[in-house]
Amino acid sequence: SRLVREGAAVGIRVVLTGDRAALTSRVGAMFRDRIVLRLADPADYALAGIGPRQVPSHLPPGRALVGADTTEGQLGLLAGDPRGAGQVAALARIAEAARRRHSHRVSGGGPMRVEPLPSSLDAEAVETDAKAFATGPGWVLLGVGGDELDPVGVDLLAHGPALVVAGPPGSGRSTTLAAVGRWQRHQGRPVAVVAHRRSPLHRLAGEPGVLACLGPADAAQLAELLAARPDLTVLADDAETLHDTPVEQPLLGMLRPDAEGASLVLAGSASDMAGCFRGLTVEARRGRTGVLLGQVAAVDGDLFGVRLPRTPPGPVGRGVLVVRGRATPLQVARTAL
Repeated sequence: SRLVREGAAVGIRVVLTGDRAALTSRVGAMFRDRIVLRLADPADYALAGIGPRQVPSHLPPGRALVGADTTEGQLGLLAGDPRGAGQVAALARIAEAARRRHSHRVSGGGPMRVEPLPSSLDAEAVETDAKAFATGPGWVLLGVGGDELDPVGVDLLAHGPALVVAGPPGSGRSTTLAAVGRWQRHQGRPVAVVAHRRSPLHRLAGEPGVLACLGPADAAQLAELLAARPDLTVLADDAETLHDTPVEQPLLGMLRPDAEGASLVLAGSASDMAGCFRGLTVEARRGRTGVLLGQVAAVDGDLFGVRLPRTPPGPVGRGVLVVRGRATPLQVARTAL
């Protein structure tokens, strides 16, 4: 929407294609110039402001009604072969020629691409490339994101005091915690789990690098681990349910300004967190760093003090990474639990 609304002022032009949904969408309504090809349902022409008497009785392939005055026009072919395969091949040749011209002018290759996020991503497939994107010893891999599907992560030491993962059940909260745990363990950093027994993260018990899987009452054990291993990463699942439990106090201690070394990554329900006005999740959100998973509503951005556009529901692990007010679309990497 913003590209269409403001792009012309900075030289950006948008060409949008689609079916009847393009005529009914909010973005489609922003376009003044339209080329309307033959529609399957004659009644759909009204969505483009074209009356029944303005529609010719015969519209062959490529024939269109152009502009506000519905001028009848014929679109040109890119090559002599009118079949779809022939036109696609011609378009590919044009794109390749553009790429070559661009590469001569700009070092680094062809034009920028905006790649679609994958519906699923295996952690092992991206870990090797991710090492080049690590910004420091506290950086952890979350998945891929941005325009070019680069590895995406967050520096837990620089952007803490905590990383907060918020979303509805089934959106990939535990998956995100597991991805962080996998990365830390592979970097030789110890991990501990704090969660109710129903959390799938308890399946990590006994895995290399996982020092303990604790419950809400195990405050003494957690305090001992934090004292013994200052580089510990704590994964707290269903964090909103840990409020007013014994383990909350050592977790809050990790968020103090004078706390150093250990990192806290916690996950919970976005709606439940929004209704909390004190306690662990409120203090953890003060860093304005986290991941919003699932269908994001405009109010969800308030968790991290940002305004976000409404997004439709996606696959497990689809979300937005927010780091100190900057948002990046994200697909979380999956790992075995």
